[in-house]
Amino acid sequence: MMVETQDEQLDFYGIDFVDLFGRPLKLIDCQNLFCETDKYARVMHPDRRGIGNRTRIKQQFSPNGRLAAPFFPPKWGLATATTV
Repeated sequence: MMVETQDEQLDFYGIDFVDLFGRPLKLIDCQNLFCETDKYARVMHPDRRGIGNRTRIKQQFSPNGRLAAPFFPPKWGLATATTV
């Protein structure tokens, strides 16, 4: 539903969404967004129980040395795009 109604949803909530290099959100994009939001919410609100009753974060990130600079995979053809 989110993918099919994304323009209406973004307008309704007043979100100024910057598209992903000219393409709308796909199912995998929404899955990742909701997953990351869920993990963030569980860390910030450990006393709240969601529908799935999940509280534990499987793995915490801890850097081991200097992080590599982010980049877009070459097969995406975005070499001229600005990286994050």
